[in-house]
Amino acid sequence: MAALWAWPLSVLADTWRLAAVTARPGLARPVLRDLPLPERTGPAWALILYSATPGGYAVADRPPRVHLLVPEPGLLERALAPGKDGAR
Repeated sequence: MAALWAWPLSVLADTWRLAAVTARPGLARPVLRDLPLPERTGPAWALILYSATPGGYAVADRPPRVHLLVPEPGLLERALAPGKDGAR
């Protein structure tokens, strides 16, 4: 549920990040990351939320994997997997 509340702010933050990367391409450091989800969280809805932001999109569902513009966890990732950075 926290991810649903974090989503609108995540879209704004990712839009800003995308604008910065567009203006200065050297800022982009794309990364593939496995998304650690809590026990009873379905990957389908989590990956739909991710794909609906400008900063990342779903690549696979088993395991949940996303492509991101930068390696640092964003607001949505922190809401989906609190306490984990998901780095790979």
